[in-house]
Amino acid sequence: MTDEIIVSATRFNRAVSLVAGDRVVPHTAEGYYLVTGSDELPYITYVSPKKHTCTCPWGQHAPTDWSNPCAHSLAAASVGEVEIPHLVVPVDSS
Repeated sequence: MTDEIIVSATRFNRAVSLVAGDRVVPHTAEGYYLVTGSDELPYITYVSPKKHTCTCPWGQHAPTDWSNPCAHSLAAASVGEVEIPHLVVPVDSS
């Protein structure tokens, strides 16, 4: 069994787009970010090396241990320079 966290290239690319579009803003509390998705309403996202949470529909049902993060959490982790242990992003061959 591996500890790798495999994230789809599509979800990873969405996170990259959120960061590139300046759609991730640090909140006043440490580890919290406001991430504005496609619906223009910001989601509140918390990230740390061990867990993440997000108020988006995906994040409300995803495990908090980084095993299946939403794009908002990935984007916030990037902006906050939070290391996600064992993250693997498959290369999109299309």
